[in-house]
Amino acid sequence: MTYETTLAQLAKKQPASIYLITGDQPYLTQRLKAAFIEMIPEAERTMNYASYDMETTPLASALDDAMSAPFFGEKRLVFIERAYFLTTETHKGSKVEHDMDGLMSYLTHPEPTSVVVFFANSGKLDSRKKSCEDHQKKQQK
Repeated sequence: MTYETTLAQLAKKQPASIYLITGDQPYLTQRLKAAFIEMIPEAERTMNYASYDMETTPLASALDDAMSAPFFGEKRLVFIERAYFLTTETHKGSKVEHDMDGLMSYLTHPEPTSVVVFFANSGKLDSRKKSCEDHQKKQQK
């Protein structure tokens, strides 16, 4: 999906459940963030919008929030910032453990009332990471 189609989709208030934003253009990333946030009415943002930095917060915390139903609103918005675990970038200084099996489980069955946005703006996506298909095969065994 392109930048323009994502903005159009958000303007129509018809978001997908999961997005992955990549690229190294901060201006475009900020515009997308603003468009996602505008999707949540201002009065509901305190309870239905959260942003998590993966360098300091475990992925499980963000996914727990994403699995919660929105509070007095239609949608919950969860930003997962600096999702370096999806890229080839290494973070040796970070001691945060990320639950990749929990992520695969969530990606397989996302909460329909939540919009989860992963921001992986540094490094290249790591194609060696296991896919949702690998996770589904593992669960079927």
